[in-house]
Amino acid sequence: MGIPSKWVDAKSDIYISLFPNDYEFKDFIHTKVTDEFSKVYVHSGQSKFSWISQDDLNKWGITETELDSQANTNADNLLAKTEISFDTIENRKLGLIEPEYPTLKAALLFAPAMKEKVKKDFGFPFYAVIPVRDFCYIFSEKDLDFFSKRIGQVVVDEYKQSGYPITTEILKFTDKGIEAVGRYPVN
Repeated sequence: MGIPSKWVDAKSDIYISLFPNDYEFKDFIHTKVTDEFSKVYVHSGQSKFSWISQDDLNKWGITETELDSQANTNADNLLAKTEISFDTIENRKLGLIEPEYPTLKAALLFAPAMKEKVKKDFGFPFYAVIPVRDFCYIFSEKDLDFFSKRIGQVVVDEYKQSGYPITTEILKFTDKGIEAVGRYPVN
């Protein structure tokens, strides 16, 4: 529903979104990121997101690799127009992403250009929490201990109160990928 039948019409609106792994993905294109969540591919159109299935790829005549490449290109383009603001707490920066589409906030962490975008203020590798798809914090590797002790309650509260929870994990973003290095208990 709502997905253009031609790739040329759909490709500029392809992104990823994040979703918990307890969902039955069926034939929707998805990739596991951690034990708790996966990225899914979506078409953004008319203020709504439609998940992309294998049937959509067949209709468009493209591969998953081409879909992923286009999602990365679009994420980089959106990230170029997106501000990363930050609060300073005891001389440490806690980053906030402010994209045009708030529901893509957490997904922009996966944009290939994110490394260069955060290097100046946060260094690389960097850490992030994404309790819900429209909320995330970014912080530097040197501030892991400081922030991990201070943001847990906010992460858990956001996770519990949202209709779109993702994870309470603390994620490390490196050149090798993303790994969960800790998790705030929800109970």
